Amino acid sequence: LVTFLHFHTLYSRVFYFLFMDFYNHKKQQIERVLYLAERESTGNLSELSRRLEISERTVKRIVQYLRDEGIPIVFCRKANSYILPNNTVYPPLKYRTRIKIRHLI
Repeated sequence: LVTFLHFHTLYSRVFYFLFMDFYNHKKQQIERVLYLAERESTGNLSELSRRLEISERTVKRIVQYLRDEGIPIVFCRKANSYILPNNTVYPPLKYRTRIKIRHLI
């Protein structure tokens, strides 16, 4: 019984750290997209995915997540970049639930 409880506690801690590492990684990707969009330097979808070393599908999910959170990110063909319209004040990102982040995989 003691061995099982020890294993279970250890397993829970490892799972927690792995999840938090994944969660922080996704958070950093989202923040990076926002940073580049503010400076109008994301490039097109394929350039952005190469820059962040993620798939184009993941970039699309991140952009949709930002839109769902009320951030008006759009692709500007003239600038060939995702941008935030001028003088846009966006609300702070809410990394609310694990389920929401799971959709970005």
